[in-house]
Amino acid sequence: MVCPVCALDNDPSAVLCARCNTSLALGNPPPENYPAQHPATYPPGQASPYPPGHPTGQPPTVPQMGVPSSPNPAPVPWRLILIAAVLVLLVGIAGSVVIVVLTGKPKTTPVAHQGTSPTGTTAAAAPDPVKSSAQPDPTTKVAASSPKEQASVIDKLLDRSVASRTRLNKAIEKVNSCTDLSRAVADMQQVGAERTKEIADADAADVSGLANGDKIRSTLKSALGFALAADQHFVAWAQPTVAGGCADTAARQSAWAAGLASSQQAQAAKQQLVDVWNPVAGQLGFKSRSTQFI
Repeated sequence: MVCPVCALDNDPSAVLCARCNTSLALGNPPPENYPAQHPATYPPGQASPYPPGHPTGQPPTVPQMGVPSSPNPAPVPWRLILIAAVLVLLVGIAGSVVIVVLTGKPKTTPVAHQGTSPTGTTAAAAPDPVKSSAQPDPTTKVAASSPKEQASVIDKLLDRSVASRTRLNKAIEKVNSCTDLSRAVADMQQVGAERTKEIADADAADVSGLANGDKIRSTLKSALGFALAADQHFVAWAQPTVAGGCADTAARQSAWAAGLASSQQAQAAKQQLVDVWNPVAGQLGFKSRSTQFI
């Protein structure tokens, strides 16, 4: 049966055209402008590449670009899909390795050297908390804010000296009366500790704002030093009485004489102190003193 579209002479029993799949049941003649079909010719001795019985012996029509040759495209082989998946996986792994190599090394933050600021200038060292909390050295001279405050430090030292001398005299009276001897010796030893502290405080006192300040300090330290020596001699005089009674032995007499000698030296130094201290004390509003009150 002749196809009404492509004019192919199909098998009489065919329902669809073998060339264009047109239904042969239409029975319409081919359009006038449809190109006539001619059997293909081949060079002598060359057989047709198509199997016997092909209606025209011509190769099938090649579809134009962009026009699908069949409504159902052939499926992609599974091997090609597997190869493509493996390639994608390998490319992803390689890219990850490159990223790790390029970015895996952490950036290091520059650390400033000790004692150097980020701008390169030398930074001040942080204060040592141990040194900051330490107590000041008692022998260090501390400047007072005014001459009157400096004079006040000296005046208080003189009051402390009077209190120590009073404690010593009371202890001597106990030993002379041979009563409460252990207490008397302990009081004398306490006076020695007080004298030592008074000398250290006199040395640390600032007298830069006082007239004859250096002379005031030197004579005060001299008077306190002789008073300390006298106290030590009196301790040597009183200690034997605690265990051996109040007998007036030669050793005790010698210690007593040494104590009196030191006391006389202290009295001379006190007189020098009074001479330089009283004018300054009067100008700054402090009371004048005699050697009895030093």
